[in-house]
Amino acid sequence: MKKIMFLIGSVMLLIGCSQQPVKTIAVTNPSDDYREDVMVEVKASELGLTKADFEHLGLFNDEGNQIPYQVVFYGGEEAASIVFQATVKSKMQAEFTLRKATPMKA
Repeated sequence: MKKIMFLIGSVMLLIGCSQQPVKTIAVTNPSDDYREDVMVEVKASELGLTKADFEHLGLFNDEGNQIPYQVVFYGGEEAASIVFQATVKSKMQAEFTLRKATPMKA
């Protein structure tokens, strides 16, 4: 299976309405190909979250299952981005939610 670094399409962010910090990441697959376990990277600045926030957030797929993610640092103290694997059907969108939970160990 061929893996690609970034899913072709767009990654857009929606801010959830809750007392807890909640962020929804929508991953769109505009292609005719089924994309399975593709690496997605989202800039931490687009999420508006800090290194400390990620210590208390879990990532959940649209079925409500917690999935692993990794916080990426590029030599600095603050988080640069997060990466995770997504599976998205052809011409569909999948949503992933960061919400208060113990992060899953990869």
